Amino acid sequence: MARRNSKTDSAPRTPGTTPSRKATLGPKRKMWLECLHGEDENAIGRQIQRLLWDLRAWWTINSARQFAPCDDNVKPKLFGVMHVLLDRCFVTTQLVAVRRLCEPPPRDPKNKANWLKRKPSWSLVWLLDDIKDNSHLLTRKAIFRTERIRYDLKALERDEERFLRDQEFGPAGRAGNGIFIPVSVDPDFSRQRHKDVDLLAGVASTERSGTDKVRPELFDALRSRLETKCDNARTKVNKYLAHAAPPKNRPKSLTLSPTPKALFEASIVIKETFDFVSNVVFGRGYGVLPAIELVDNLEHIDCPLVRTEDVPQVRRVWDETKDRFPSSCRDWGQFVNGLNLQT
Repeated sequence: MARRNSKTDSAPRTPGTTPSRKATLGPKRKMWLECLHGEDENAIGRQIQRLLWDLRAWWTINSARQFAPCDDNVKPKLFGVMHVLLDRCFVTTQLVAVRRLCEPPPRDPKNKANWLKRKPSWSLVWLLDDIKDNSHLLTRKAIFRTERIRYDLKALERDEERFLRDQEFGPAGRAGNGIFIPVSVDPDFSRQRHKDVDLLAGVASTERSGTDKVRPELFDALRSRLETKCDNARTKVNKYLAHAAPPKNRPKSLTLSPTPKALFEASIVIKETFDFVSNVVFGRGYGVLPAIELVDNLEHIDCPLVRTEDVPQVRRVWDETKDRFPSSCRDWGQFVNGLNLQT
């Protein structure tokens, strides 16, 4: 008698289609992990690393400004051109980065056929929605099978005891002697993963079942928390950066003034969301985003930008750029003739 596929292995129901019963967690998980931890520069992990790097760099430089020497009028002697550019570019890139990570999936309730054809962008919001839409695949047994972790924890514990006994260390010898336990008989991975699924499915450890499913509402809550902290930044991008909206088309209270605290808080929520999905939904082996500390990033921070004797050469470059944007009116007749208008 042929085995009937369970509902947990069925494909997500897409509007206007019939769900397939051949879909499994493996291909979906592979795609999600590529989106999260892939080598492509648009992978979510790489987007967040750039976001956090820029935030830390600006925050550190901003803190260093308080140590700038002052002139006779107690005004900090700072190179205004550089610092104004730095602030403007920092705010712009941070707002855009937050907006990219909160890009919603393409949906058009009035024309489902149209939005189904549109390709989504790699963002945290899109990922949370896609995992939710396919949460029926995330059963306890499917997770263990796909991640190639032994499901039977009691059998693993017996195998570990047998291994230790065969090595003549005894049950208490593992911690004291630093014994290497082969993965095939190490229950730690299975034990932790069972705890993760307990948390995701909302079940007690005494009530575990292979059919336990990750709760879809968990991803709704993650998305809501993310959007609450990032909605202001997303609106600013839409109204000021991506589109130059006139005053009547944007909230009266909305301005593009620098909001370092809000950006910092948004970045924390973004990182926490990423770390939770990576670390709990997909397994502890993926960990959390590490801090980038490969070199001393504050090396030469105490050095001046240029020497005094080099300032005239830099000033010449500044003046040359001004000449490229003359303030006087040009011959507009010659300008129009250069357009080669069709007569």
